[in-house]
Order: sequence, then C-alpha cells, then structure tokens
Amino acid sequence: MKKLILLVLSLLVVFIISGCTTSFEYDYVTAENMEVFTLQYRVIEDVDSNYLSLDIYTDSSFINKPVIMYVHGGGLKNGDKTNAAAYLAKSNYFVSNDYVYVSINYRLSPAVVSPSHIEDVANAFMYIYENISNYGGNPNQIFIMGHSAGAYLVSLLATNEIYIEQAGGSLSMIKGVISLDTWTYMSIQGWQQEELSDDPLERIEAIPGNHVEVNKSIPPFLIFYRDGRKASVVEAIQLAFVNLLTEKGYYAAAILCVGDSHLRVNQEVGTIDDQKTEIIMEFLDNPLLVNLIAEMYQFKAN
Repeated sequence: MKKLILLVLSLLVVFIISGCTTSFEYDYVTAENMEVFTLQYRVIEDVDSNYLSLDIYTDSSFINKPVIMYVHGGGLKNGDKTNAAAYLAKSNYFVSNDYVYVSINYRLSPAVVSPSHIEDVANAFMYIYENISNYGGNPNQIFIMGHSAGAYLVSLLATNEIYIEQAGGSLSMIKGVISLDTWTYMSIQGWQQEELSDDPLERIEAIPGNHVEVNKSIPPFLIFYRDGRKASVVEAIQLAFVNLLTEKGYYAAAILCVGDSHLRVNQEVGTIDDQKTEIIMEFLDNPLLVNLIAEMYQFKAN
C-alpha cells in the first residue's frame, strides 16, 4: 500500500467549481503523487464536451491496479464529476489504497431524455475498459459506483445488458456494483418523469429489476441506503431488489446507513473513520462474499 499523507484537512474545505462555491465538511486523507487526467470518451455533434468527459485519478507508479468508475447523482438533470462529493475524499482515498478512480459526466436533462444518460454511462465504461491500462488500471477489474440517480444508472448498466452491449461490451466486464442510496430498482413510477422517455417500451427497459434473470453475468451488488425519512419504504425497496437478485442466483446485500441522510450516504465515502468505506473495501477485495461481509456488520453501517 502506498504511503499516505495522513493530514487531517480543515473541517471546512471550500472549492470553486464551475463558478459555484461547494462546501465539504469532512476530514479526509490526501494521496501522495496523485495525477489527474481529463479525457473525452465520446464525441457528439453540438454537445458540450464536458458532458462527455471523465477524470482519471491515478499514480504514475500504478501498474494493473483495480479501477472504480463513479457516476454522480442529481436527478438526471444536475450534478458534475467535479462536485466535491463525487471526487474529493473518494479520489484521494482510493488512489491511496492502490485503486485507479474515475469520475464521469454524462448528458443531462432537459437537453436529453432517457436512454441518453445510460448510453453515455455505457460508453464511458467502455472507454475506460479500452484505455485504462494506459493510466495504470486493470481493465479486467473495473467496479462501478454511483449515488442517487448515479446509483440508478450503475444498477441499470449492470442488469440490462443492451446498453453495454450496444457500446461494445458485456456484463461480465463489470466486477461489482456499489449503489449509494437509490429507490428506483423496481419501479420508476413517480420519479423524474420529465427526464425519462415517455415511450412505454423504453420505460420497461429503464427499470433494473425488469432485467434480473437467470443465466446472465450480473455482477455482485453492495447496496447502501439512508436512514430517516420514509425509512421503512426505502428499506422495503432495497430488500425487494436484493431478494430478487439472490433468488436468481446472484450475490447482493443491502446495508442500512444508521443516522445518514441521502446526501451523507455519499459524502462520507472515502472520509476518515467512515464505516461504509470500510465495508466497501472489503467488498472490493472479495465481491463474491458480499453477503457474508454484510452479515459481519449486521447489515448496518454506523
């Protein structure tokens, strides 16, 4: 493991991102010698290249390291790969622990509706798969993680094979999914209706649970969900999806984030002494043991 600079940064770090002030109120470590590369993974006429770009966080000494691709949230209409919660603690933490970390953008509504968002995510994944070895990553060890709408997108990418296959890949290329608090596994009714296509067939394609079938290469799922508001409803959705996956022969477990809000579930990943991060690291080491790992923590992260 690379040497860490265990500097506890100030409790309030203020960044100027895209002209906005973003606060990040958590302590995190910094990675020594981390490098950042911003690349465009897809070209579409008249589309701002920023929406089709990704940031690779790596180290010049890395060779064949596992990779984490992160997809930001924002209801399919907001957010950016450079939001503090998308990269700040996470990139430093994972690079410090010998992972290449990639934060991606995708086209946002109202400029587009589904399936444009997921098509971009699939294309970003394939760009990473085909190019990450140039940045010290192992294309055969790519995990995907997302928060909120981003968690929905990574869950859809890992269950509905049409999107990754259209981009030239297969589900078997995804080694694991870390889903941070979404409730759109089994239904999209009442969620982001203006951002989703009104085509009935496309809406069927857009639900992850509709595509959990036997004899596919669906990767292991580690799911985190928030405490508090509508907790019982949220929990029922998570467990229904986990049960569906396990009934079809796949590996999956859900973790309740005790006392965490929807935002905190994501913001704390990669910060000092965060138990969710501890669980994630165990999952990354042994994704097929996700059920045992969750049981060890009594299906809770404090």
